Amino acid sequence: MHAAAFRGEAPRAVVNIGGISNLTGLPALGVDSPVLGFDCGPGNVLIDAGRPSTSASGRPRRPLAAGGACTRRCWRRCSTNRFSRSRRGRAPARDRFNRDWLDRKLAGFTVDPRDVQATLTQTDRRVIGHTIGRYFAEAAEVVVCGGGAFNATLMRMLAQAARRARSSPPTPRVAPDQVEALAFAWLARSSSATGARKK
Repeated sequence: MHAAAFRGEAPRAVVNIGGISNLTGLPALGVDSPVLGFDCGPGNVLIDAGRPSTSASGRPRRPLAAGGACTRRCWRRCSTNRFSRSRRGRAPARDRFNRDWLDRKLAGFTVDPRDVQATLTQTDRRVIGHTIGRYFAEAAEVVVCGGGAFNATLMRMLAQAARRARSSPPTPRVAPDQVEALAFAWLARSSSATGARKK
């Protein structure tokens, strides 16, 4: 579906940042190269685990990462860079990266929650940037979809990591959080198991 909807005149990387991040590498139109697709590391799962959704008053909390710093001490505990050195296609399941994982990493460690959020966000940025650079460095544009596209701090970090590539939402006609729904609709249109004569 990414190839059908987002392939263009230049090679493009599509990064879907849900709980787990995944990458699709789209060669330019007319280039006889395969489309790549695989999970690349934790996405929102750890950021969500490290940030309560509401404050003591019951109001939604404001983003914390923008006010924190990725410190060396916190990085040593929270970094998931080992995953980024793994072979392509190895799925980083939620049974590995979750709240329990984060609690174990931070056990007995006093740290500002804002620094934890900044470190986890920076970890996502580094893993995604490393994956693009290693497997699809020719990308001239990075299209970001999924819930992570609404994380302004992460998007700013990705824009810096992409260097020559431009980071953007999918298209003016497709919102970042509608891509997955679009994929299911596209699959339904492409193949039907119901015996229906019309699509």
